[in-house]
Amino acid sequence: MALSGDVAWRLNGAVDYNFPIGISIPAGGRLVIVGFDPAVETSRLAGFIKAYGATSLTPGMQILGPWQGNLSNRGERLGLERTQSGPNPADGEAWLLVDEVIYSDAPPWPAGSDGTGKVLQRIRTDATYSGNDPANWTVASPSPGRAP
Repeated sequence: MALSGDVAWRLNGAVDYNFPIGISIPAGGRLVIVGFDPAVETSRLAGFIKAYGATSLTPGMQILGPWQGNLSNRGERLGLERTQSGPNPADGEAWLLVDEVIYSDAPPWPAGSDGTGKVLQRIRTDATYSGNDPANWTVASPSPGRAP
């Protein structure tokens, strides 16, 4: 999936991150966004890879960062957005929401991730399953960059 072309992509909400121009995700690939700069903070990158098992990372996985902001254990909003040009070029570009999650640590969201070291993990990522549907999330061990 190309996150490029004539549009820009970003994460917006609890954390903010602007994707580099020209970045793409190969079929079956993964893109992990972290809160540090992996190109500069190589010791943090090594620690991250060690903590999550380098041998189990998906081939071709990319780690980018840093994002700005904080994710709360209690709940937040995080959106994936892309630019969309309007009919009047003088108006500039608007951001179009592609997908989002507004999660919580209260029902109907799955219990067991707040403060336990576990994470909320999305079950299905295709467009027919909303990122905002608590039934589409489960509690799991952290697994950034691993194939399901």
